Amino acid sequence: QVEGTGNLSRLTQFIHNTNASSQHILVLGKSRGTSVGSYTVVQDSDYLGTLSFQGADGDAMIEGARIDAVVNGAPGNNDMPTDLTFGTTPDGSSSTTERMRIHSTGNVSLGGVSATQHLHIEKSVNGDEKILVYNPNTGSSARSSVTMQSDSSTLQLYATSAAYSGVSGWGDSAILSTGSGTSGGLIFNAQASSSAIKF
Repeated sequence: QVEGTGNLSRLTQFIHNTNASSQHILVLGKSRGTSVGSYTVVQDSDYLGTLSFQGADGDAMIEGARIDAVVNGAPGNNDMPTDLTFGTTPDGSSSTTERMRIHSTGNVSLGGVSATQHLHIEKSVNGDEKILVYNPNTGSSARSSVTMQSDSSTLQLYATSAAYSGVSGWGDSAILSTGSGTSGGLIFNAQASSSAIKF
């Protein structure tokens, strides 16, 4: 523990001088062993390390945010499946809530949920849950877009500024567009027999 009132305790530096691409490595390690030098294997859900960011509330240091490395799966020889989680403390609370997780699979989830896709966003709310892509620029090239692509097929959703002039007639508009390689066209399909596509 290092505590003080001056710059010597405020700033920590690790400086590596060498004419090579090597760098400093900060290791936070964990084993299930009970002696120095032990390599007893860790278990699923074990915490390998935590970075905790804290502030004084007048009585004690209270955690405001944290980053955890958590084993997710069964470790084995040269095998350490691990998630990286990010948590923040909401107003009126003294403990963190998980906000984002990078899973050992490479998938990312927001909202403290598991992720079966590359990006999974979930929040239970009796209201409007939104994903916002916002471009406040008002210039003649300004637009926001979301693009989906598979092989040569492309689907794009645009929202343009009032002054947009990149394509004639697209100013101040919302556009659903297919790319030049989308030879099968734009298909609207309702999977359930009782459902319908409405405009």
